[in-house]
Amino acid sequence: MFEFLIISDCHYDSKNHQSLALLNRALEYVKKCNKIDKLFILGDICNEPTECKYIDFERQFLMCGINKDIYALAGNHDNLELMKSSFKNIRVEEDVKFSNFNIVMIDSSKKTFSKMPLGSGKVNETDINRIKDITESSILIIHHPVLEVGSEKFKSIAIENRYDVERAVLNNKNIKYILCGHGHSFMKSRKNNLIQYMSPSTAYGFDHKDNIKLVKTASTGLLKASIHQDELFIKEVLA
Repeated sequence: MFEFLIISDCHYDSKNHQSLALLNRALEYVKKCNKIDKLFILGDICNEPTECKYIDFERQFLMCGINKDIYALAGNHDNLELMKSSFKNIRVEEDVKFSNFNIVMIDSSKKTFSKMPLGSGKVNETDINRIKDITESSILIIHHPVLEVGSEKFKSIAIENRYDVERAVLNNKNIKYILCGHGHSFMKSRKNNLIQYMSPSTAYGFDHKDNIKLVKTASTGLLKASIHQDELFIKEVLA
């Protein structure tokens, strides 16, 4: 059995004492899971990304005494190139291969071609082809949801070419699961044989019952994942 942890949508800002405290609370749980050696960060690390903020974000893990392999991808609030140049120990968009499955990281933080609401993203053709070419049992990790989920307002800040991405995933039987962030709420959705889990945020939640606007809530958390005989099991951990 393999286990790993997932955090998402940290929206790190050292001047925001509440979000910093909530992040550190999540990291304390991560530290306690001393038998789990891998952590994945599903994007939206910083609200207004700078090199200093990314360096300071990574420093939080050192200050908490976390000694794990950490992997991250960019969200719509992030700057992918800054992440790559700023992080020293956090691995950016690096796929992970286990004995019986792979974790494939897909970037959805690209700017949209058409005018879409702030928070939307795009997956480039290269990554869509990567999805099509997956030949081994894999879990897809991406910031934005691939399967449509959440409130009507939330659905408007999606992947611009979501249908193309969804089609590529559904047509590849080697992909059984998607792990995503962006929605600040734990949700499980299914289409055909594909299951998608959306991670809560460490900073704040969204009320998906409101279809007019995105209403923030105090609900925060992270995910604990385990793989047993090619099946993925997810547990929400409230922080």
